[in-house]
Amino acid sequence: MGTRDPSPMLCIPAALDFFHAIGGNDIYAHNHDLAVAAAAMFAERFDGPVGASPSMTSAISLAPLPVILPATLGAGMEEAQALRDHLLYKQNIEVPIYARAGRLWARLSAQVYCQMSDFEILADAVVAWAAKR
Repeated sequence: MGTRDPSPMLCIPAALDFFHAIGGNDIYAHNHDLAVAAAAMFAERFDGPVGASPSMTSAISLAPLPVILPATLGAGMEEAQALRDHLLYKQNIEVPIYARAGRLWARLSAQVYCQMSDFEILADAVVAWAAKR
């Protein structure tokens, strides 16, 4: 108690330099465009709607997954957890999975280090998991 750590404030100039070196404000447009494109790819591949329109999307989008849910909501939540665990522990992919409106949904987060191929890998892993169900 009584001590202050100035390191967070002292690193701000270096953080801002790095931010500008990797694209500055263009990063926001990149992340938005990638999130929208990834959700559209999932919607086309799994025959479902995107979770929100591009105008309501930032760097995170909601993407439909295959319709394979049992009739009860509780079972859908179990399927969502089973898929999330499979992706995390078997594929090393961390992505939130939700059960809503009779199907599973993935919350896709696009960042400057992501590429569309990352989302294609996720979609392929979901297809492989669904084929085993």
